[in-house]
Amino acid sequence: MELYKFEVISILKTTENISLKEAEKEWYKASLKYDDKVWKIMKKMVNDNEVGVLLNRNPTINYGSILYLKVADVKKDFSDVTMSLHNSVLTVLAGDYDGDVLNLISIKDKTTRELFKNVFSPLHLMIDPNNARFNNNLNLERDQVLGINSLVE
Repeated sequence: MELYKFEVISILKTTENISLKEAEKEWYKASLKYDDKVWKIMKKMVNDNEVGVLLNRNPTINYGSILYLKVADVKKDFSDVTMSLHNSVLTVLAGDYDGDVLNLISIKDKTTRELFKNVFSPLHLMIDPNNARFNNNLNLERDQVLGINSLVE
């Protein structure tokens, strides 16, 4: 909600036919307490357009420590301010569960989105640029393999 603040305010202003100040006040109230109207606006933004973000883990020294990700959904639980990621994405970022801080940057325009998407998408990291082989950082983790095996048995 914070990353796309101005887009949400603009949509509120247009759809509700209210002033910019009133729309900003509605957004602010929604940032303090769950608002179904604002949640629906954000859901529509994600469903109708490609909403993209850059996910970065400092220091940015490895290819893969910054990724372009498409936002797939918006959580309805207002108290949950986390972003859900697949475990395989964390391995590329050299992330784990010990309190790593990840930076999130919104991508606003189509040209920039296409630029980052073509270079920093996890899909482009499947082949290791150093040896042209499968990138082992994207291989299944032990827990994932155990989970798959338990489904098969």
